[in-house]
Amino acid sequence: MKKVFNLIFAIVLLACLPLSVSVNADELAKPYLVDSANLLSNQEFKELSVKLAEISYRQKCDVVIVTANTMNGKTAQAFADDFYDYNGYGQGTTKDGIIFTISMSERKWAISTTGKCINIFTDYGQEQITDKIIPDLKDANYFNAFLTFAEQCDEYISHYNVTGKAYDIGDKPKDLKTYVIYYGGAVLLAFIIAFVIVSNMKAKLKTVRFNNSASNYTRDGSMVITSQNDMYLYSNVTRTEIPKNNGGSSTHTGSSGTTHGGSSGSF
Repeated sequence: MKKVFNLIFAIVLLACLPLSVSVNADELAKPYLVDSANLLSNQEFKELSVKLAEISYRQKCDVVIVTANTMNGKTAQAFADDFYDYNGYGQGTTKDGIIFTISMSERKWAISTTGKCINIFTDYGQEQITDKIIPDLKDANYFNAFLTFAEQCDEYISHYNVTGKAYDIGDKPKDLKTYVIYYGGAVLLAFIIAFVIVSNMKAKLKTVRFNNSASNYTRDGSMVITSQNDMYLYSNVTRTEIPKNNGGSSTHTGSSGTTHGGSSGSF
């Protein structure tokens, strides 16, 4: 059923494209969503397929999602790399694209990036994306996880195309607006509470007047020294800076000889 939908979808999409747009037939034939593990309903499959295809055509980068029952003895990273390389994915001469794969029997996920997507999706950026989708994978909310992945990819690619920079260490690509509102509101609320408390304390001290001399605050004979001690007040400390992660994308070479970025883990 899903294979039939992919074929029909490709035909309809080709018919709807403006005549001025040149699209390789191979681009239309390849599925951007492969649900071999049957995790999605037919409606979810259709919706997600359309979204991935639309993002891939508009951004000129293949954005692919694959579910599998098993990786057939491969590592999660090798499975993602090989699926991308040996199934004709990638746009342009540098095969630009990103693929996200999961295997149900091993409970493993992997991301593989190729071409300019190696720069777009840094190690930090991939961590930010997976942090957002792994909870849904663990809860078997597969459609939500895959939809979030697609939307995040669209956002990251757009950001790179506009600014020429990738989301990297120190950036907050996820929910920046929510982050500002939440913490800004918390600071404002704390300030209001502190202001009310201090104002209340100040009101209770109306009879108190400032004195210039410290002697006015002590009673005669109240200070008696009963013992004395030597105290160590100063020390010299030598600190060695721990090298910091400078960001960017780590790379590796797949079995096809293609250079990839990527990451993998469990869910």
